[in-house]
Amino acid sequence: MMSEIFRVEELKLEVPLVPYGDSLFHMVTYFGGSSNEIGKVVIDINTEGSKEDITQNCELNLSIKDKSEDLDANIKITGLSKQTATSTSSNNIISATVRDYSGDITLFDTIIELNSDLKYDPNVVINVPVLTDSNSINIEDLTPDAGSSLRVFVNNNPVEFDIEPFVENGRTMIPIRNVAEVLGCNVNWVDPDQIDITEGKTSIKMYINKKSYVINGVEKQLDVPPSIKDGERIVVPLRFITEGLGCEVYYNQLINVVYITKI
Repeated sequence: MMSEIFRVEELKLEVPLVPYGDSLFHMVTYFGGSSNEIGKVVIDINTEGSKEDITQNCELNLSIKDKSEDLDANIKITGLSKQTATSTSSNNIISATVRDYSGDITLFDTIIELNSDLKYDPNVVINVPVLTDSNSINIEDLTPDAGSSLRVFVNNNPVEFDIEPFVENGRTMIPIRNVAEVLGCNVNWVDPDQIDITEGKTSIKMYINKKSYVINGVEKQLDVPPSIKDGERIVVPLRFITEGLGCEVYYNQLINVVYITKI
């Protein structure tokens, strides 16, 4: 079955017995999935020279004919590279054509040429400056201590809090009003213990010291209930920002920063 799809017609390989000698590779293959489709690939690679002077010629020819669509395509890639002890150069040409042979119409025809030329200059010197306080930054100064306060960014903008976020029962608690208002939500307090958060068609009701909350009439649960900190600030678990307000939350533990992005 494989021979019907892929067939090697010619294969020739010559390698030197000593390093950097002449070498040759030649291969002709045919492939096709049906009688209406057939392709041919020819690869030639010739290398000549010594360690200090190497020349390599490469050529790849790919032809495909689709009889059912009256199309044939040809792609040719040629490359010539030379390398000496002091220079390297290459010239590569890619050409491609697609033709409708029923009407002898060329549908696509292009040529791309790529060249490079590099030379070694023994007089070039790279000077690496000595690091001083004036031309460098100590990375340790940019890394916060383990005990540094948590910072929060909403849509890449920093959020200021009257009270610092803190951890309770393994959950990070943050003041909800600051974050919700930056996200475009309205936050209202309803006596005696209810917090209403609205944004467009989304309506959320939360209750102090209760793990259950209601979003658009559907009751959900939190691991840690909302609470009041310092007598007036309502704090909620960070997880609520993801589930309740439809945001993505990413915590960078290395720099102790939370990134909140509105979806």
